Amino acid sequence: MKSILLLLFLVLLIPLHITAQDQDEAEIIESLLHEFLSAASVNDFEMHNRFWADDLIYTSAAAERIGKSDILNGLSMEDPDPNEPVTNYSGDQIQINQYGEDTAVVAFRLIAEVPRSHEARNVDVMHFYNTGTFVKRNGEWRVVAWHVTQITN
Repeated sequence: MKSILLLLFLVLLIPLHITAQDQDEAEIIESLLHEFLSAASVNDFEMHNRFWADDLIYTSAAAERIGKSDILNGLSMEDPDPNEPVTNYSGDQIQINQYGEDTAVVAFRLIAEVPRSHEARNVDVMHFYNTGTFVKRNGEWRVVAWHVTQITN
């Protein structure tokens, strides 16, 4: 009888542990995504370097396929002018599907607030669907594939 109770306990406990572990990883990925979007608003080179995998395949909303080096080469190494308006990026409608311990697909709606002038309230708001494939390598989640589609009305 004790063996049956122990087996039943383990059968019930193991899925709870796996679900909790998956939830923790999903929270880490979502936190990384938000950190990246905030840093992308100021073209933070280090964050881009951390976020994208070296073997990245990135398909833009303009149907251009590029890699990590293209992204990094397009960033300015100079500190941004604090008086210049910046595009603010954020995300919502985030869905994270995990596949095993080291792969996840993240889909979300990107919100880009693009300034038209130096006035903070004078912005164009654009929306994009983004889908990224994250792989955990050496204990860090990195993006190996990314696809952007602009949402038009």
